[in-house]
Amino acid sequence: MMPGIDALQLYLLGVVMVLAANLPLSAQTNPDYQFSIGSGTVSPFNMVDLTVCLDSSGEPLAGWALGVCHDPAQLQIMMVAMGSSSDIANDGSAVDFRIVNIEPNGFQVSVLIDNSGIHTLPSGIGHELEVVTYAVLAPVGQVATLQFCDTLGQPPIANVVVQESGASVTPVQISGSLEIVPVTFIRGDIQQDGDITIGDPIALLTILFIGGTDELNCEDTRDVNDDAQVDLADPISLLSYLFSSGAMPVAPFPACGPDPTADDGLSCDVFTPCP
Repeated sequence: MMPGIDALQLYLLGVVMVLAANLPLSAQTNPDYQFSIGSGTVSPFNMVDLTVCLDSSGEPLAGWALGVCHDPAQLQIMMVAMGSSSDIANDGSAVDFRIVNIEPNGFQVSVLIDNSGIHTLPSGIGHELEVVTYAVLAPVGQVATLQFCDTLGQPPIANVVVQESGASVTPVQISGSLEIVPVTFIRGDIQQDGDITIGDPIALLTILFIGGTDELNCEDTRDVNDDAQVDLADPISLLSYLFSSGAMPVAPFPACGPDPTADDGLSCDVFTPCP
C-alpha cells in the first residue's frame, strides 16, 4: 500500500483513474471546456502563485484530472493548493477526493467532487481549480513555460474533465509562461517596509560600521546616490533628504522600478515591498 493512503483512498483513486482514463475519451478537444494556467513576470529567487482555471459552458462536471509540466532547471514547485472553486464544489464544501502528485518537472491532480455523484461543478467562467506556488531558479532573461502534459503519474493520466453523465472529454488546454525579470526595488528603503524614514539611514549606518547585516539582501537599495558604492555618502544622502531638503534618492524612487545601472556590480536578490 502506498504510504499515507488508506484502503478507502486507494479505492477512490481507482474510481478517478477509471473516470479519467478508462471511460470513452473524445478524440478531439471539446471547446465547451478549457483548462488554462496563468502567466506573469517574476524575479530570480522569488516565489510566485499561478492559478489553474477552468472555463466551462457544457454539461456540469463530476471531476477532472490535469497535469502541468515545467523545466526543473527553471522552476521548483513549493505547494499545490485547492483553488476557490474546488474548495466549495461539493455543495459548499471541499471535494470528496483529491490526490496531488508532485514531481521535479510538474504536478498532476485528480479530483472527484462527490462520491455519491449528487453534486457537480456547474458551467461557468474562471473556475479556480488549483493554486500552484513556484520558486524561481532561472536567471534574468529566461522564459519558463508551463505546459499541460499527460506524462505525469504512474500510470500517466490524461488531461480530462468528466461530465455528470460519465463521459470523459478532453478540454482545450492553454499553457502559461513566466518571464524572469530583474528585481524591482525602491532606492534608500533599507528596511524594505515601503517607506523612507529615519530607520533607513540608521540601518545603513549599522550595516556599514557596527557589523550589521542586511538579511533581505538588496545592495542596490543601499546605494542611495547610485555611484556603484555603498559608503558613508549614502546614509548622509538619506539624512539630507529627510531633514535638510536634500536631493531625493536616485531612481528607482519613490516607486518600485528596476536598476537603471544594472551593471554596477551591486545586486538585489529580494525586495519584498515590490511585486
